[in-house]
Amino acid sequence: LHLLLHPKSIAVAGASNNPVKMGTLQALSILKDGYEGKFYPVHPTEKTVLGHKAYASPLDLPEAPDLVLLDLAMPGPDGFSVAGQMRAIGQAPIIIVSGESGEASKVRALGIGADDYLTKPFGKAELLARIAAVMRRVDRTGMPGSTSGGPLSAGNLTLEPGRHEARCGDAPLTLTP
Repeated sequence: LHLLLHPKSIAVAGASNNPVKMGTLQALSILKDGYEGKFYPVHPTEKTVLGHKAYASPLDLPEAPDLVLLDLAMPGPDGFSVAGQMRAIGQAPIIIVSGESGEASKVRALGIGADDYLTKPFGKAELLARIAAVMRRVDRTGMPGSTSGGPLSAGNLTLEPGRHEARCGDAPLTLTP
């Protein structure tokens, strides 16, 4: 499925089996319902989260995720530090999930590279809408996985999605819609 609608991989930092930490657990449960991509729970002490192997640090992930859900209240490292680590390994959109509704926390999170800030509690529709919104922005900016960025080339074939053009060498190709 298109990256805009369904990221292929999602890292959920702060994911926990503890029902008290309902923000990320709720997010993971919502996403698990009907989501067919890869989940990468990140938690410093849990070994598994909802049946998925948990990674102690974002730096331990087997691949850079397409989207990051990050709970600022995760145990162990400061959530803001983890956001910085996630930025260091890639440009995946980061949605902060937090019980903190103060302006200072939101401004700090957005200032270190978060793409959105979701205050707990939240519902399934809001979470999915925010994921779709950040993925639309990624799609328009030409980041990896984007369908509207610069030219894509393989051998002599060049596709320019933003211009709706294709070429083989210098010869334009006529394509059907």
